[in-house]
Parts: sequence; structure tokens; C-alpha cells
Amino acid sequence: FVAPVFLGDVVQVAGFATFASSRSLEVEVQVTVESMRFHGERLAVRGLYTFVSLGKDCRPQPLPPVTPESALEKEAFESGQKRYLKRRAMRKAAAAAAASKKDAANKKPKLKHTPLKSPST
Repeated sequence: FVAPVFLGDVVQVAGFATFASSRSLEVEVQVTVESMRFHGERLAVRGLYTFVSLGKDCRPQPLPPVTPESALEKEAFESGQKRYLKRRAMRKAAAAAAASKKDAANKKPKLKHTPLKSPST
């Protein structure tokens, strides 16, 4: 939150797509407040939300690409793409760590068999 919203303030919510991968969409949402108390408009909150396109079978489905046109849209797209690639790398690393941990748990320790020697008399 950047600024508070008071009772009686007029709130406006606006959002636009910043980046789309083949199956997810990042949307920037900005909430502005027009206050009778302060006689002006100000930013109250800004956030980035990621949505996944799901089909009727509740599985991810392809999305059409986002095509940035203005310099601001291109900058937002590049930033969104960097965030997407970072999140994807983190997911892959977490999946690899989980698989490695699972493999380690499934491996039985190998016991070395050493025959017992009978006591010599």
C-alpha cells in the first residue's frame, strides 16, 4: 500500500496485461483514490498478479501472445518476462531438489558384508 483509502473516497481500479507466456498472464493492477479530503488523486496500491489459463479439464491451455506497442508497454513486457523466467527457474530448481530428495529417501543403504571369522584356538 502506498496511501490509505478513507471512507467516502472514490476508488478506481485499472489493470493491464504486462506479459503472457504460452499459458500464464501477468497483469499489473493499480488502485487510485480521489479524495474529497485532500482534493486530488493519488496512487493507493499497485500489484502484479499472475493468472494461469485453464481449460474445462482444469489443465493449463495456450494463451494468445501479448504484443506491446508503446515504449512503456515494451518496458513492462521485458520486466514481466524477466520475472517469469526467474519464477520458472525457481520452480525447476525446487522440482529438481524435491526429486533428488525423493531419490535419496528411496535408496537403501548398501551394507558391506564382511564374513565373520571363527575364533582360532
